Amino acid sequence: MDEVDCHYGDLLLHSNVRWLSKGKILHRFKELLPQIKTFVQEIDIVYEELENIKWLEDFAFLVDITEKINFLNLELQRKEKEIINMISDVQAFSSKIAYWENKMKNGDFQHLSTLQETIINYSENINKPTNHINTSRYNSTFTFRI
Repeated sequence: MDEVDCHYGDLLLHSNVRWLSKGKILHRFKELLPQIKTFVQEIDIVYEELENIKWLEDFAFLVDITEKINFLNLELQRKEKEIINMISDVQAFSSKIAYWENKMKNGDFQHLSTLQETIINYSENINKPTNHINTSRYNSTFTFRI
């Protein structure tokens, strides 16, 4: 590096790695879940969670809600966004959470596509609407005070 008069002589390795948010990692894990299950079975390791319907349903809910939080986060980071618009976005998100909770109580999961897909895939084993997802615990996590 010194030979070419480079300013960053201590940079020995460059790796073109993209940053993945937690939401994207959860989404990719969900997409790879069938292959992960197959791999785990082939190497004779037991992960009960991968077959546990309640865990899969909670995981699907986490994938969906994290995706929606990431969208809000990106919206709040837009350039030249005024504080009044940010407050409005956060309040709208809080209202959406309450709306989704009411829809879930009535068995309507259309706004939570991963959860809806999971319920369809395991429909014979899940009582609709799902009673074991207590969305109020998630709702209290996302209560914003302004």
